[in-house]
Parts: sequence; structure tokens; C-alpha cells
Amino acid sequence: MAEPDQTALDSKKILAGLLERIIFNDKDFIRIKTALASFSSGTIPSRDVKEVILQCRERMLRELLGILPMYAHHSAGTPHTPVPPEMLDDLSEKNAFLTELGTRVAAIAQKLSLREAD
Repeated sequence: MAEPDQTALDSKKILAGLLERIIFNDKDFIRIKTALASFSSGTIPSRDVKEVILQCRERMLRELLGILPMYAHHSAGTPHTPVPPEMLDDLSEKNAFLTELGTRVAAIAQKLSLREAD
């Protein structure tokens, strides 16, 4: 049987893996990328891009709401350990990517709304 500290660490690694798969879902990124490409070429309106993004976020939130209470109940008595620096770096990079993606979507939407106004 694993030591309590090892069990807590294993549990956190499992949670981190689950969160990464939920938040950085490849299918969602492909859907968003496809929608952005269609939007950039003028085949779909910005409303449709926003809808795709919201659908992806809705899926993510539903899945998070499904696992987080279960994890909280499971780890209630487990002492917390610090997050490894390499995981923080990885999450920081992914957060920066998502921030840039959001900025680009906003810029494209603004350009198209200016074109439509002309």
C-alpha cells in the first residue's frame, strides 16, 4: 500500500491529468479553429464563432462540475502538496495561448464589424 503522501501525490497527478484533458480538449480546439477560419473567410458571422466557443466552454464546465465534487470528497482528509514547477510552467503557457486566442478572436470580430459598418 502507498504511503499517505504518495497517495495524495498520485491523486493530484490524476486530477491534473483529468483537468488538462477537460480544459485543453483537442476536439474543442479543432472546432474553434475551424470556426475562426470560416469567420476569417467571411462564410460565418461572429455570432456563430461565439456560439462554438460557448458550446466548448459549456462542455468543459459540465465535465468540471462532474469531477470536482467527487475529487473534493475523496481528498478531504488528504494533506495538500505544492504544485510542481514544471506543471505551473505548462499551465502558464497554455493560459497565455488561450489569452492570445481570445485577443485574436476579438480583433477579428472588431475588424469584421468595422467592415460591416462601412
